[in-house]
Amino acid sequence: PASMGRLMPTLMERFKGRAEGRVLSQLARELLAGS
Repeated sequence: PASMGRLMPTLMERFKGRAEGRVLSQLARELLAGS
């Protein structure tokens, strides 16, 4: 979804160095699915 493209940079910035990209993408999908 379009919102995923906006959400990912924010998550990457917030969790930089603490989470892998694939973990963040999974988190983003769950957040978007729940909203």
